[in-house]
Amino acid sequence: MHHSGGAFSETEQIYGSIAMEAFQGLKSVGVLSVGLGLGYNELMISALSLCFPKVEVKIRSFETESYLRSFFLNFINGKLPEGEILQTYWKIAQLWAQKFQQKPEELIQRVLQLQKQGRFEVGQDYSLETKTEKMNIILYDAYSSKTSQELWGEDFLKKAIQDWSSEDCILGTYACTGALKRALVHNRFAFYKKEGFFGKRNSTQGRRGQFIV
Repeated sequence: MHHSGGAFSETEQIYGSIAMEAFQGLKSVGVLSVGLGLGYNELMISALSLCFPKVEVKIRSFETESYLRSFFLNFINGKLPEGEILQTYWKIAQLWAQKFQQKPEELIQRVLQLQKQGRFEVGQDYSLETKTEKMNIILYDAYSSKTSQELWGEDFLKKAIQDWSSEDCILGTYACTGALKRALVHNRFAFYKKEGFFGKRNSTQGRRGQFIV
């Protein structure tokens, strides 16, 4: 999962700036989120969608753990029972709402609205997905190569990046591996090694099209 230094802060550092850049530069933003987890990235995208109401948004998220899919979908639909789990999701929504000067209820309603409009979908095993779409933002928050080897192999990354990347695309991930770099370069991405979070070695950004700096 996330580093003990703070899941919210790590999400901000690794994924926040690239998501903001895409919303500022595009009229329509497609987001691929690999690793729903507790929904940090999804709630962040919801907040940005409220900040940029004229930008059309589509989110495809994947999570292999069924309980995490269930918890998040029940949360945005108001079906999660009282308790520590519900409080955790509310805390995450409140953190994003505070950052963007919004109300957490509005942020949650925005995710729910996207779901009802068919613009937020949660899938299961990303490695087995055949229905691909060209996306502008790829938030690659999958488990490590030790626990999810199939998601970090070079051949898989090359094919997945090819299938999911639009011409103007920016990818962010906490990882920095040779296989990932080669897969990005293979798909005409510029590779950027970035500072890791809270003592981690390095993270990665891949940029293509108008996002190359």
